[in-house]
Amino acid sequence: MAFALPTLAIPPIAHITTPIDPDWQELNQFRGAVETWMNTTLTHLAVYNPNHGWNLALPPVNVHNSTQPNQVQRLGELHDINITLFPIYAQAYAQVAAAIMGGAAAPQVNPAQPPAQPRPPKVKLPEGFNGKSAAKAQHFIRECENYAQITPFIDAVTQIRWALQMLEGDTAHWRDEMLDGYDVVAPAAPPPHLIDWDDFMMVFEARWMDPHEADKALDKIMRGLIIQKTSVKIYNNQFNEAMGLAGLTGANTAIDHAYVIGLKGPVHQAAIAPQMAAPNMTFTKKQALMVRIDEMLMQTQPQTQNTRNTNATPQQGHAQSTFP
Repeated sequence: MAFALPTLAIPPIAHITTPIDPDWQELNQFRGAVETWMNTTLTHLAVYNPNHGWNLALPPVNVHNSTQPNQVQRLGELHDINITLFPIYAQAYAQVAAAIMGGAAAPQVNPAQPPAQPRPPKVKLPEGFNGKSAAKAQHFIRECENYAQITPFIDAVTQIRWALQMLEGDTAHWRDEMLDGYDVVAPAAPPPHLIDWDDFMMVFEARWMDPHEADKALDKIMRGLIIQKTSVKIYNNQFNEAMGLAGLTGANTAIDHAYVIGLKGPVHQAAIAPQMAAPNMTFTKKQALMVRIDEMLMQTQPQTQNTRNTNATPQQGHAQSTFP
């Protein structure tokens, strides 16, 4: 009896038309199509090549109201099923078809194991932005861009919506205005800053960042308005924040000089010898050195104070001097 080879099963393709879908209906429909195709393919492979070696598990059904990054990750996992299983299936299918055409028995082939798919690294979500300062706005955008570089989004609209959902506090009203911009009826389209990430950043910066912030930060540094009042750690944070707003680094000689001048006198004096011993010390290492010196001075200060108090206490039975 002749063996009729079934039609080659082609993997399904995702059609995601709604980037933000809290019920994940389209993605779950795609998962169902992948599951049906995978079961059909594995049934065929049980005949074509029982030793196919494919063993990737189908990801679970998406949970209602899960986060957008999880949706993007799940779409990638389903895509991995397609791109790893189909070559194994297609190779076995072609070999069986060639054997039927040649009248010979289908050879059993042990294909190479599919390459391990790299898992996306776990990335900490950016801190929410509450609109309190331009420095925090700049930090928020920098964290958002870093997150997108490590865990890319499916498109710019998804990335913008994701960033908007982390706005809180004073920015909540502006966030809602931006989201309302997506509520347009075709053929109308949302404004460009809700479609393109670069345009969104320009609108965000214009709203939440001071255009003169860099000049103001540089002025504070050069006029010596940033000084150590408590610990060096706090001073370093304040100085580095101003440098970041000004777009400068400690490699600038004038900035380095302003930093040293802003230190408390005891820290400044104690750091002279170590700095002379290492004149090419980087700015980062210099800040770390000042922290260590400050901590050592803080540890010795109570001991010195106790010694002074002990010496100042009059001894019992000591006769006081009198004047004639």
